Amino acid sequence: MKIIIATQAYNAANYLVETIESVLKQTYTNFTYLLIDSASTDSTPQIMEEYAKKDSRIKYIHFDVNALG
Repeated sequence: MKIIIATQAYNAANYLVETIESVLKQTYTNFTYLLIDSASTDSTPQIMEEYAKKDSRIKYIHFDVNALG
């Protein structure tokens, strides 16, 4: 059974790596992981993009407007 995990963030660079690593260290590995950036102005988009390049289970989505309101 494949599951979908999503992390949506706005300016979360300070704790984003820890969050992503926590998901990737789980014993269940049959998942798609959506990393969703809501128009961050810090390094959140770059961090998400780098992880998406390294792991094919990760899909990076960027919003031009903060959708977390």
